[in-house]
Amino acid sequence: MSTPIRAAELAASLTRVRPHVGRDTELAAINAIRIEANGNYLFTVGTDRYTFAISRADTVDHGPWAAHLRRDDVPVVVAWLERLNPDAIVELGVEAVNDDTIIVFQSLAGSLRMHDETANRRHFPDWRKLARDILQKAPADAGFTGYNSGYLARFKGVGPTLHAWQNGPRSPLVLAEDGGGFIGFVMPAHSEQKNRDQVVEKWIGSLRRTDAMVMGARYDLTAIWRDRHGDPWQYSGRDGQHGEPLMDLVGIDDDPWLLSQVIAEYGPLTRSEV
Repeated sequence: MSTPIRAAELAASLTRVRPHVGRDTELAAINAIRIEANGNYLFTVGTDRYTFAISRADTVDHGPWAAHLRRDDVPVVVAWLERLNPDAIVELGVEAVNDDTIIVFQSLAGSLRMHDETANRRHFPDWRKLARDILQKAPADAGFTGYNSGYLARFKGVGPTLHAWQNGPRSPLVLAEDGGGFIGFVMPAHSEQKNRDQVVEKWIGSLRRTDAMVMGARYDLTAIWRDRHGDPWQYSGRDGQHGEPLMDLVGIDDDPWLLSQVIAEYGPLTRSEV
């Protein structure tokens, strides 16, 4: 049983999936890339349970089959593939030799054979069901969900553009390649200490301008200032062309004034205690 695929396409699939392969000493089944041919596609799948990566290539299958390529063997295979013409066709499949499974990479330029040494292959996660369950749910307001930045970095080699969505709070982040040949999932972090309102409030506070030096005096822009008629003025949150604060007359819907104009026309200004 074998499946034909372009050398460059197979190398890209293995490279994109490898960062997601596990290193679990107690669950050897996930310490390899699962290669699976079924239907009209060749899938390469990697996971450490915190992220999932699934790469898909269109093929003409010669029968369903599956194998596991150890993560440490991936660089060897990719280097072999990259020595071939990118458009060279590689027949990828498996052979049974006694009690072993051999993954065979065959091209006109030669062949490469790798042992499938992954123990307990049957314990590899049911990635098809997991992907279906996530993808069949309608996107929803995800609320405030945290994701490990190290896990997100694993996707940097997939392509220049990834589309993202979530199915609700505390749901996996779905990342899909622009071209449609890759999809990945990032599980939510479990160490969130804040909510969205707290984050927004702190950032808005730090971005808000708090004071300004105008006409030789410093003005607190968080305060209300009253002119000589007792009318209240407050900082609009915007600045003029040269960075001078723009002030609003409280309760009046009109264009804001430069602080220097307010001082010149209606000054002096007195800080309001109310």
